Amino acid sequence: MLERLNEVLMFLEPHAMSRVAERAAAPDRRHSSRARLAVPLRVHEYNGREHQGMLVEVGVSGLKARLGATLEKDTVGRVVFTPPDGGPPINVMSILTRVDRDGHAFTFVHLGADESERLRALVRRAAVS
Repeated sequence: MLERLNEVLMFLEPHAMSRVAERAAAPDRRHSSRARLAVPLRVHEYNGREHQGMLVEVGVSGLKARLGATLEKDTVGRVVFTPPDGGPPINVMSILTRVDRDGHAFTFVHLGADESERLRALVRRAAVS
């Protein structure tokens, strides 16, 4: 029985490794464009913890930030930052979807129409400059 299991695993291993390689070489899966932006931000977790960091890039669907702490994937909280457009801070519920060497990637849960338009304009300006 163990020999048969070994045969099956030996058969599947190349397929599994090729899937891993494909995933590593996958193109950018973002649903929207992003703008590089270096402004301070805060993350308020619902358990009461607060983290400060620096925004790295932002789009209408989410952002990437460098924080002073490493958060667990699927952390939910409010992200607060002020774009350099002269408007008020953006305060949006977000879910941490990925942590990598470049930072923490958050997806916005519900960004209001006004905030979406502000970020869309920011991304457009960044694309032109």
